[in-house]
Amino acid sequence: MRVTFLLSVVSLGGLLGCGASGTAPDDGKAHTSEPAVAVAPVAAPSEPAGAEPTAGADKSAAPSVSGSTQIQDLQLMIPEAWIRQTPTSSMRLAQYEIPGAAGIATMAVFRFPGGGGSAAANLARWKGQLAPHADSRPAKEQVQTFGPITVTSLDAVGKFAPGPMPGAPAVAPIERGRMLAAVIEGVGDAYFFKCTGPEATLTEHEAGWAAMLASVTPAGANGGRPPVAAPAPVATP
Repeated sequence: MRVTFLLSVVSLGGLLGCGASGTAPDDGKAHTSEPAVAVAPVAAPSEPAGAEPTAGADKSAAPSVSGSTQIQDLQLMIPEAWIRQTPTSSMRLAQYEIPGAAGIATMAVFRFPGGGGSAAANLARWKGQLAPHADSRPAKEQVQTFGPITVTSLDAVGKFAPGPMPGAPAVAPIERGRMLAAVIEGVGDAYFFKCTGPEATLTEHEAGWAAMLASVTPAGANGGRPPVAAPAPVATP
């Protein structure tokens, strides 16, 4: 009888010990909650002389919840390797550093009241900023349509030596330079995207540039096209 009573007391004590607390057992192991996800901030053509940014423009490129980037009225995918910077000129909406073994390239984005000139005029002016070498390939121009968006792009190589621009730092000449530039139209005043830097660096990132242009849609719409992920840069032989 006494043995039965003691067993009952021990069993009751064990049950109370197991259910007395809702906390994890102290088993010597660390118990942590899932870490919070940090959202990284997201961060140019030569500017038409005397042009000013669109009034009331948000100079920054704000990240959206979808992981793409919004720059004013445009939504697009910036290649992951490109690093957002603080614009070095008040005329730039956004600026990105493009890393590469041959040296850093830069992409800058502009927009001007009234449009800043035609696509053809801007491409002609940009080509004049590169002096072709004897072995340079001809410049390539292309017009693409993505839903309501029209992209007129330029790919040119040579010695890059832009003239001085008001409010912008001086740019040292690049002997073996390359320019990837585009005029994007379809959502009000045109946008100007311009990458400049060592030819080898921009060759590493040319697939990312092409995918970025193909991803452009009006902000808040997908233009009937699925999102396009920009590929990682590839090493060149």
